[in-house]
Amino acid sequence: MEEKYLGDVYLKVKEELKQHLAGKLVAAIFDETPDVEGRCVLNILIAPLEKDTSGRILAYLAETVFLEQCNHSTVSMAVVKCLQNDSYRSVTPVL
Repeated sequence: MEEKYLGDVYLKVKEELKQHLAGKLVAAIFDETPDVEGRCVLNILIAPLEKDTSGRILAYLAETVFLEQCNHSTVSMAVVKCLQNDSYRSVTPVL
């Protein structure tokens, strides 16, 4: 059941997020932490630089990456790869 439905839901939500962020200025937020096996887990979030209807700026999880090594080079390459992904090409990151 999980294999059949989870993939469809994930793709639908990712497409909705892509449409929501299209053409907007965004901030890329990333955080790395070790998992229970000692691997580096990198969470990449994207936050549009505008408030929602409740007056808050919300960040959305764009991608979770497991890295063999955790350093400035591997982290920056993963963030750039995420932002160059077809899903996020229409956003404008603020550096």
